[in-house]
Amino acid sequence: MGGLFSAYDCKPADKPATEFPQAKEVVKKIILLGAPSSGKTSLLSAISGFDYHMPTTCHVPPFHSRLFYHEGACLFKAQCWDMSMARYPQPPLYYRGTSMVILVTDVTKADAMEDLRLYLQRLRERQEQGFVGDALTLLVLGNKIDLEGQRMFEQADVEQVLDEMGWLSQADYKEVSARTKLGVEQAFESLLRRHAGLEESSLDQALPPK
Repeated sequence: MGGLFSAYDCKPADKPATEFPQAKEVVKKIILLGAPSSGKTSLLSAISGFDYHMPTTCHVPPFHSRLFYHEGACLFKAQCWDMSMARYPQPPLYYRGTSMVILVTDVTKADAMEDLRLYLQRLRERQEQGFVGDALTLLVLGNKIDLEGQRMFEQADVEQVLDEMGWLSQADYKEVSARTKLGVEQAFESLLRRHAGLEESSLDQALPPK
């Protein structure tokens, strides 16, 4: 069974490249969007195994990478960027070169669908301005499912907003818990699979063993 390699799991970070010297490295950029306290940075900590402990008013933590093999013996490196800017728009350069977007929502937040509309609209504006290409892969994550008793929306509500905003065909929705790490690695991997346009079985054969 294949898996994802964290840069922090692979110190030095080029360990997979050393083990597979014939692989061609392919770098892709992933940005995280979402309202304050939705758990964006916690998700990066969960997937990378690295605890940032950084201020959340305005920061860009170091990206973490997950490395895996692509069909055609390519080593796929995903650079994941998080910027906490409260409700103010991230600067245009934050979006530049983005291949994939993870939009994080808080399932316990009453106005989560309002936040979702806001960030989807911002993403569309950046796309129209040319900072984001048309071939974008979008993953919406419902975070904090460990607080199931406090849930404020269901998957159907998210899909309705995506449809209203014209993103339904480009987006996927999954639910995770950054605190317990439930579903986090599977969500990241599903995004990368979908972006690569590979069948799940084909990618499983190409992934290196853990």
